[in-house]
Amino acid sequence: MIFLLALISALSVNKTKNAEYLSILREDEKGIEILWQAQLVAESLPDYRYPPLILGTRKVSSFPLPGVEFLVGIPQKGEVSLSAVGEEKRCIAWPPPEFDFDGTPLPSPLPFLKAEKLAEIAGIETLRDCRFARIHLFPLSWTEKGYEIYLKVRLQLNYSQPPKIVPKEDYFDEIYERVFLNGEKAKFYKLEDLAEKSPNPFLTSLNWVKIKIDSTRIYKITAKDLRRIGLNPEIINPRTIKIYSVGKRDTLIEIPIYVKGEEDERFDETDYIIFYGERFPSLYTNFNYYWLTFGLSPGLRMKHYFGNPLPGQPVLATGLDSLRWEIDLLCPARSGLLWVWEYFPKAPDEERAYTKNLIIPQGKVLKELSLGFFARSESLRVRFFLNSNLLDSFVQRRTIPPEGLIYKKELAETISETLRLTFSFYGAKAQDIYLDNIGVIYEKDLTSPQKVNLLSFWIKERGNYNILATAVKNPSFLFEIIPDTITGICGVKMIEGAEIRGETVLFGKTFYYPAKFILTNDSGISRPLSLELRRPFQLHTLPSFDYLVIAPDEFRSGAQILSQYRENNISDRPRAKSCLVTLSEIYDEYGFGREEPGAIKKFLREKRPYYCVFIGDATYDYRGILPYKKYPGVPTYEYGYDFSSDPYTYQAFACDAWYADLEGSGSSPDIILSRLPVRTEDELRLALKKIKDFERRKSPYRNLFLLVGDDEFNGYYDQPDNIRYGTHIRQCEGISNLLGEEFEPVKIYLTEYPYPLPRDKPEAREALISTLNQGVGVMAYFGHGWTAQLTHERLLDIPSLTKLKNTDRSFFGFFGSCGVGKFDDTESECLAEELQRMEGGAIATIGASKATSSSTNYEFAQALFLPLILFPQTTIGKAFLSAWYMEQRYHLFGDGATSLPRFSGSLPLSLEPETLKTGRVVTVRTDTGGIEEGNYEITAYSPKFFRYYRSHLVALNYTLPGEILFQGRGKICGDQINARFLFPKLPYPEVRYVENGSYTLVPNSARIRVYALGKDTGMSYLARDLPFRNETITSPDTSGPELKIFYQGQEIKEEGVVEREFILEGEISDESGINILPSYPLGFYKNNPSDFFDLRDKIQFDFSSYQRANFRWPLKISEPCSLVFILYDNLGNKTKKSFRLYPLSEESLLIKDNLFVSTGSSGYFTFYLSLPATLTIRVYTLSGRFLVEILTFGTKGFNRVYFDGRNLPKGIYLYQISAETLDNKKARVLDKLLLR
Repeated sequence: MIFLLALISALSVNKTKNAEYLSILREDEKGIEILWQAQLVAESLPDYRYPPLILGTRKVSSFPLPGVEFLVGIPQKGEVSLSAVGEEKRCIAWPPPEFDFDGTPLPSPLPFLKAEKLAEIAGIETLRDCRFARIHLFPLSWTEKGYEIYLKVRLQLNYSQPPKIVPKEDYFDEIYERVFLNGEKAKFYKLEDLAEKSPNPFLTSLNWVKIKIDSTRIYKITAKDLRRIGLNPEIINPRTIKIYSVGKRDTLIEIPIYVKGEEDERFDETDYIIFYGERFPSLYTNFNYYWLTFGLSPGLRMKHYFGNPLPGQPVLATGLDSLRWEIDLLCPARSGLLWVWEYFPKAPDEERAYTKNLIIPQGKVLKELSLGFFARSESLRVRFFLNSNLLDSFVQRRTIPPEGLIYKKELAETISETLRLTFSFYGAKAQDIYLDNIGVIYEKDLTSPQKVNLLSFWIKERGNYNILATAVKNPSFLFEIIPDTITGICGVKMIEGAEIRGETVLFGKTFYYPAKFILTNDSGISRPLSLELRRPFQLHTLPSFDYLVIAPDEFRSGAQILSQYRENNISDRPRAKSCLVTLSEIYDEYGFGREEPGAIKKFLREKRPYYCVFIGDATYDYRGILPYKKYPGVPTYEYGYDFSSDPYTYQAFACDAWYADLEGSGSSPDIILSRLPVRTEDELRLALKKIKDFERRKSPYRNLFLLVGDDEFNGYYDQPDNIRYGTHIRQCEGISNLLGEEFEPVKIYLTEYPYPLPRDKPEAREALISTLNQGVGVMAYFGHGWTAQLTHERLLDIPSLTKLKNTDRSFFGFFGSCGVGKFDDTESECLAEELQRMEGGAIATIGASKATSSSTNYEFAQALFLPLILFPQTTIGKAFLSAWYMEQRYHLFGDGATSLPRFSGSLPLSLEPETLKTGRVVTVRTDTGGIEEGNYEITAYSPKFFRYYRSHLVALNYTLPGEILFQGRGKICGDQINARFLFPKLPYPEVRYVENGSYTLVPNSARIRVYALGKDTGMSYLARDLPFRNETITSPDTSGPELKIFYQGQEIKEEGVVEREFILEGEISDESGINILPSYPLGFYKNNPSDFFDLRDKIQFDFSSYQRANFRWPLKISEPCSLVFILYDNLGNKTKKSFRLYPLSEESLLIKDNLFVSTGSSGYFTFYLSLPATLTIRVYTLSGRFLVEILTFGTKGFNRVYFDGRNLPKGIYLYQISAETLDNKKARVLDKLLLR
């Protein structure tokens, strides 16, 4: 496994812009010459499946071997060409035939695998204002002898036109510098006038009525309908009424309408409008919209023609009609665009039949049958039966979306109004079949005895014919529908002169082409779903903004607060301008009412903000088909077609990057787009509060950087993971190497925790929850994931979030994993969004909506974290955009304009003594540099550990941070910090051997961190690389810490009676200090020693003290129990102390929640009584002198007793409430009150 050594160096990345493996040899107006150099190529391989590691390589295309991807800024115009020459070819021979750890022979290599080109231009794209070329380099090939690698490749990118220098500074210049290899120069190759200005046809009128429909029908609008929405019909000249629809070219087109009674130029109560409305077939919405306006020129009207019967011409009493059932009920992938009607499974060696009963109104003869299927199976064997008669059978290969299988057959079958269609699937293999649609063309009986309100049909014959129809009750309107292939909108003509006798209609026409007719009565004419007055002409006039909030109308008020908060309030853009826009406004002006993602993107393309935040969650179920509660939100953009809902697939996924890539499809986003995945107004209010609180103050926990790495197992110790070579932990180590001095690394690696049960490492889960509860600023996870969990062992999942209590300690989380950001799922919330929207949790998270590659996750993380580490003012959105071009499946949940306030700098500390020694008091001093008032926090760390880890799958080395040996606080006095602590006895030898490796103390690696917290500022101080001596000492202190516990302020000596739920309080003291190292127990158990409660998270040292500390712990007891505490001091002296607790019975008398509510010189005693009782309330001076007594009676529940203190001087007093029941149960509380 020598090749693994390469990874250690590969994860140490140069912090300058250009990584060491890429360098620019020459750049001028003709082009750019680049040298790529492989670093630390492996000399041997573990097996054929794993190529040697080369720094900076990852899967960049469909080619299976790793490659290199980088971006080069190019001129604004012209072509670019690429040439590449490889140098210093090396061959790494195949190892001898090997076997896997379980004895399975490893696969043999393919005979040859080589990319068509050594390097290629994968695409020419635009990042905001700059063009770039995406370069793919493939230095690795696979031959019969082994891997062949070019150690050097020279690339020449030539320009057909020179770049034009545009010396315009832009907020995104630093992103160009980071993302482009030649960013220092390319940031000046800016394109100009990119904002797309679309015309607004609504500007032609001030009066617009939005008409909502959901099906293709004849519609009526009356004067009463208009009056109902606040429009006075009396001011309308009906001749000027116009109705518009959306045409093929994405603009409004006027449609012909009929307006009854317009001749008198008054829209009377009996007048109405009739128009033909068409359903809009869409995956995004069930509705279509038309727009009514008035007050200008005369509107377009339906043409009329006479349809008098033609004497002596043939009479047709039948017509053709078509029906299509494409009922979307199931999205198999729970993502993407594939919707089907029904799933048909078939087991092996089974014949399985499914039947559909279809209603064919006025059906007479079936002319054509079409069926749409998708099949996951390799072959589809099916028989079709029509009304129990075999219709057809065939064998079809696997059919995948979007095309699928379209079966079509012409027929001449006599049918009734019910059609029974049966599919019988057979064969030896299992089959998975999805029914997509059924279509029929049939001959319709126009004289059917079954009467209807509306009859639709078309005539295919040519020549002169009379049409006879008797199937409509009391017919009153006859229309001809005329398709228009240019506009995509059907025209309509009204037919007059037809012979109508009762329910018999006879009309004639000369047919030159097939014609469609609708015969209807008043009841057959539909009403729109809704009418709404709108003013769709305001967004086009808006200027561009730095920060845009897009929210559904339901979240308008909360979203407005966020917009106002960001006005002039982005850390690195202090004069930022912000704006809120609602979805309905965007849909109206840029989608003509249609709720489609394209309208949002069109709006963003025109306004080009730097930041945009979507308010609300989203699912793949745009249309609300599934029986789940639908929350308001901004829709995501769904890509692709798939059958599997597994997050490890990638064919179908949610992609917010599609919106952000203004000129493309998501591969090179141009704006910082994030999403607050809130579902309710309460969640939105919580999100806003978290953002404000997070940015308002610094806290030392923000400088903690948590790295979490998955192990090499697949949930079982005897089952290897498919990424088994410690890759995830090595990636954590690589990020750790970037952190510098400002961040303190915290590491949770699953290799450090045992398997008590398969697929479970509870100690790791407890460690992670405990660490997050204590607070970290950033969390980076590398490993396997699922929608709702991390790792096979459920390191963190949604149920375990109930234990996460990190209120006021939110973190920024990155999940280098598959599917943790699959927020569009309807059956499960994803972990990334749940963390962001819960109280505490995360201020923001980044997670992928579907599968990602491990190498890409790591490259993405480097690009994300480097700017955040190097530039404290950088927003998380700006850092995210610097990496987003690598993987569009990632999403940012939170507000992209959020910064990560932390303590910058690492000023030196003065120590006495400079070498840390066991049992010696360490004095830490520093000058605060002007912070005269405030507090400080100090954390001392033990030496680091060099960890050698081995299992039957992997051997690797990594470094574990030192353990916290003291964490105290104190007051800053006269801009000086003076802190003291005692260096404890370290419980481990210099080298400790364990079953899976060893731990070695790293010399000179202890460290002390101090944070000074002033009113408006803060400073960070660091003493690093400290020497230490773990010595044996003699001391007069031979006893462990002293412990006291309290219930409601009263000490419990050996035993006590307590509520069933209460706050246990404690005080710990020791002259040698209290030992908080994880290797020493610090906590208690209740009866059972295996049920140990660790107090390390709860303990807090007194100000300026290492000898005294206190804690509070919420405790529940239902029966008498023993609490056994185990504590150590810094010299290793132990205390074990027991207390016996008895719970109050359900009928015990209890006084709680007591509070004196002051009204000035008087007030109210408020408290809760568990039972009715007589009360005695006495007031004393602070020295205990009795002053006043009140006698009264208290009821069960909340009580309030008035106190007149006007005869007492202002000040603080003691009061005691005593209660006694009729059966002599007693209770008493003592507290303080203030008279003002």
